[in-house]
Amino acid sequence: ESDSSFYLGDLGQIVRNLQMWRKHMPQIRPYYAMKCNPSQPVIQLLASLGVGFDCASGFEIESALKCGVQPDDILFAVPCKMSSHIKYACQTGVRTMTFDNADELHKIKRIHPTGKLLLRLRVEYCGIGIKMDDKFGASMSEAEKLILLCKELKLNLAGICFHPGSGSNSFDPIDRSLQQCRELYDFANLNGIDLKIIDIGGGLVCTESFIKVSFQITTAVNKLFPPETGVKVIAEPGTFLVENAFSFVTNVHGKALVGVYVGINISKSLSTDTAKYYIGAGVFTAFNLKFFEEFKRIPENLSREAEKGKYYRTSVYGPTCAGDDCVVDNIMLPEAQINDWWIFDNMGAYSSLVSLGFNGY
Repeated sequence: ESDSSFYLGDLGQIVRNLQMWRKHMPQIRPYYAMKCNPSQPVIQLLASLGVGFDCASGFEIESALKCGVQPDDILFAVPCKMSSHIKYACQTGVRTMTFDNADELHKIKRIHPTGKLLLRLRVEYCGIGIKMDDKFGASMSEAEKLILLCKELKLNLAGICFHPGSGSNSFDPIDRSLQQCRELYDFANLNGIDLKIIDIGGGLVCTESFIKVSFQITTAVNKLFPPETGVKVIAEPGTFLVENAFSFVTNVHGKALVGVYVGINISKSLSTDTAKYYIGAGVFTAFNLKFFEEFKRIPENLSREAEKGKYYRTSVYGPTCAGDDCVVDNIMLPEAQINDWWIFDNMGAYSSLVSLGFNGY
């Protein structure tokens, strides 16, 4: 009898999430962030539904192409790329890619001079979600110089992109960045460059607050880039589309009750004693997001008898010897037994990356 962990997926939920996106932001085409969940069924489903793809490496481009994605529907969305990956994009007909510095422009000029380029702007961190501004993005003054350099090198600057940070439905960083995009659009226009793409990045999550922020985004887009500008607005959702479409099921293979003398009955009220459980996945595999953001998933015991058990202050550990391989800490859960099965919901985003390779690496 197997005690291996596994995922349960509902592809219909991905369809419903996409329908919500298209209902509330119909003019913004989603380019799915493959890094979020690169499983083949997800890619094939989204490709069949007309979604574009945000790829961050040659490996991801190859995977998308193998699933039938057309090169024109792929955005090579990482500002600093390995030369061999740019060459692969060129060879396979993937033209649209991002950059944020002069050295990258010269590299692209040498390897893929016919590429359609998106200049990535730096977004000031708003204190919510995963911080992105230290690693990627040009400041406004740098961006103006890069626009002029594109013109000097005779490269095809197609638009501006930014990423407000992951895991937040905050409108403020998106609003500021859209206004900066409009300023750069006007600057480019004055210098004879007609920008046609604005990419607002990813980070949105499929919660009730999405409806409000989607209205704010569409209002700002319609104001800053009305139809007469000819600008196409795109985005790079990942978590939004897949997080709530997958659950993770794992076996409780170890257990230790601390502060409990075996054989003595404990009051049915909440106990101050603690329980430690050990499961088949940890922070180095399915629960790796715990390293990057505030991440808490509470397990539900699939045993019908579990809810009748006593409650303990509980910590849940992964299978490795690492001391920090703690999935959940200091929560109240009913007592579980060895070989019980736990299910963790909302596990469709990033949770399988370590075993599959992040961005394919």
